[in-house]
Amino acid sequence: NNTSSAESASSAQSVGTGDSSLLWPVKHPTVVYTKGKVSGVELSAEKDEAVKSIRAGTVMYTGMYRGYGNIVFVESKTGLIYAYSRLGSVHVKKGDYVVCGDTVGTAGKNAAGSPTLTFMVFQNGMPIDPAKAPRG
Repeated sequence: NNTSSAESASSAQSVGTGDSSLLWPVKHPTVVYTKGKVSGVELSAEKDEAVKSIRAGTVMYTGMYRGYGNIVFVESKTGLIYAYSRLGSVHVKKGDYVVCGDTVGTAGKNAAGSPTLTFMVFQNGMPIDPAKAPRG
């Protein structure tokens, strides 16, 4: 679902109305783990639960990403990159503008088969603690 990089920023579409009160991308997250090979947190989710953007920004990439399955990268105007991975489905495309609360996809499954979302945030290419990343 990755679109051409030649796509004009002016063709970006907003995909929803937003909810700036979200703290996590899923309704009732339980942190499953925060260490290991993943530079973020794995959050438990309900089967096919909607995964919401927690920060407004532009979708920079959607598609398969080695080791993370279906993934969506959203870049905020401050330059932080929010990554939503292990998605069961993707509901946005490159160039879309999302606001806090927009659905970017649905929760997928981890290696054990449990519904999950791996959530990561990057600043200057380096992972930062997702719990401390700005919302809204």
